[in-house]
Amino acid sequence: MSASLRRRVQALRRFRALGVSWPEHLAAVRRLEATVDARPRVGPSPDVTVTINSFRRPHNVALLAHLALSVPDVARVIVSQNDPTIDLADHVSIDDPRLTIHASPARHGPVSRYLRAREAGGRWFVSIDDDLFLHPAQLARLIAELKRDPTLPHGVYGQDLDRARGRWRFNLGRSDARVDVLNRVYAFTDAHLARYFELLDRLGLDRPGRLARFTMDDVPLAFVAGQRPVIHDVGPHVDCPSESDREVALFLRPLEADRRVNLFERLEREAPRAIDHGPRARRLRRGLLPRRLPG
Repeated sequence: MSASLRRRVQALRRFRALGVSWPEHLAAVRRLEATVDARPRVGPSPDVTVTINSFRRPHNVALLAHLALSVPDVARVIVSQNDPTIDLADHVSIDDPRLTIHASPARHGPVSRYLRAREAGGRWFVSIDDDLFLHPAQLARLIAELKRDPTLPHGVYGQDLDRARGRWRFNLGRSDARVDVLNRVYAFTDAHLARYFELLDRLGLDRPGRLARFTMDDVPLAFVAGQRPVIHDVGPHVDCPSESDREVALFLRPLEADRRVNLFERLEREAPRAIDHGPRARRLRRGLLPRRLPG
């Protein structure tokens, strides 16, 4: 298993995340390589549930699960396989009782991360997209931040709405700051989770058919605490090259950004948040384009 994990890490050398220099990127990849041969260490009182959404990147799942299982505070890792045409058994062979793979019988949207968390129970949760690789120490830092301040959701990446133009400012990261919406990795509590489904119900979305088609799952999470969520600078991260692939990345679909604005503005009316005056996260790329676009 370590050989396949090592090959996956080595393949990530060729793609550098936005906001990360080449020396930082190569150092981050080396840190991931160092975890491959290490046996995951379970802490004395693990109490965090990690959910991983898997859609069309099955080649990433084993490494993502290994990295999450290497965090001592993690009690369980649940992979939600949302594309029934893919058999993750062909890609994941980790022998760890903390790992569970949930195979959806039909195609399902990313809100499955919250469904799996609700089914698992517990107080502390982290959910990771299947195109972002964080070192166990970075995940541990995020968990520590959540436990230090459990009043609001935490992450490492986000976006703000430019209200004057009705458009999104993407690529907010490598900073400790408030953002309008978290993206890609989410740390939250059971209270946030309960409030999340309350908001979905208020929006008329908490129904199986609608949940399966719902793609803007990160927007309601931004309104569960009555204040804006926060991102943390946990250091350089490693991205999968497919994070900007239009065949895979749902956020790149036509009109998706406009739909997100509409949902965000509706939630501002349904669940208004306190105004904060803290520092803004610096943008990693000028303009209003989402992450790294192909070509």
